[in-house]
Amino acid sequence: MMKHIEKVGNIDVFAEKNAERDYTIIFINGADIIAQEVYFTDKFNKAVEDFFKKILDIYTEEWLYINASDLEKLTDNTYKSGEKDYFCRIDDTRFFKHYHKSVDEFVTDKNGMWIIDR
Repeated sequence: MMKHIEKVGNIDVFAEKNAERDYTIIFINGADIIAQEVYFTDKFNKAVEDFFKKILDIYTEEWLYINASDLEKLTDNTYKSGEKDYFCRIDDTRFFKHYHKSVDEFVTDKNGMWIIDR
């Protein structure tokens, strides 16, 4: 049985426990399945974070502090790393979307709905 885990922007995160340490993680936007993958782990939250990073270039604040070089906090919702790497918080979640330039507009999905709101 699928269980709703969290909502990040317009993306609903669902998970299904297949067996002990065996999870299927599914990203859904509206009625569309964006991606799904099976993880064999006992660290479920880390699996969700890894899937966001791998599929959508989305990171947690913890990951930024550990892995981003020359990280500079511009606002509570925006970080800068290097010359062109910006990370903007997605709504009021713990996740940040990565951009290769400054974000001065809202990013929308195929339906015109805001995904990222600075």
